[in-house]
Amino acid sequence: MVWDKDGGAPRHEKAAQQVFFAVADAYREANNLDVAPEASAGNGPVDFKSSAGYSLRIPVKLKKSTNSAVVTGYTHQLEIYKDADETTHAHYIVIDYGRHSALTKRRLSDAHDAAAKTRKGASRIRYVDASPKASASRRQAKAAP
Repeated sequence: MVWDKDGGAPRHEKAAQQVFFAVADAYREANNLDVAPEASAGNGPVDFKSSAGYSLRIPVKLKKSTNSAVVTGYTHQLEIYKDADETTHAHYIVIDYGRHSALTKRRLSDAHDAAAKTRKGASRIRYVDASPKASASRRQAKAAP
């Protein structure tokens, strides 16, 4: 779903956003939550905004691990969305394609730790493993001992 056919290049972030919304839509119905795609609070649209009434609004931003702005998306872009929604809660979801993941995770961890020391607090960072995997039919069966 997030890779072009035959293990080619990763698809655009929009593909991951569509998968996220499909899953979130079922979750929101079961838990009476609102999840709005591309919601805008005046600073351009955030990927998603989840809310449970006025007092709990959570912007959600998805970013590919291969995106050169993956760290600034967390440190700057997500903070703008939080300010616009007047909330201290947000989720940053990194679609990890397995490229540069150790460096990206370290840089994001450092940014998270720095944000945690501030009055506003740190937004949650979640990783989705989107690295290519062989299908079960193409994997070699391991020999029994």
